[in-house]
Amino acid sequence: MHKSISHPLYDSTYLRVANSRFRSGLLKNHSAALLQSAGKISKKDRVLEIGCNTGEFLRLFKQKTGSSNIVGIDINKSAVAVAKKLHLKVLLGTAEKLPLKNNSQDIV
Repeated sequence: MHKSISHPLYDSTYLRVANSRFRSGLLKNHSAALLQSAGKISKKDRVLEIGCNTGEFLRLFKQKTGSSNIVGIDINKSAVAVAKKLHLKVLLGTAEKLPLKNNSQDIV
């Protein structure tokens, strides 16, 4: 099991509010725009979402594209655990030190 790499207060607070922010407010419009562009991405493209939280966007993106080449990364251990329960490929880590091989992703 990975140690948490973020502060426990951040983990518990952000996990609680993140998905509601994704469905309403500023992130809703941002997510809708990204999903609209998802149709232009090939199923073969390897996609990485940095800061994926519980994987809500990854789940929708996977549904829209039908791709299985989608991976997320987040610093929140609790959120990563939730995403994994949804059978999403999500890793615990930071953007500064990605737990992936160099050049292993096509789109970030």
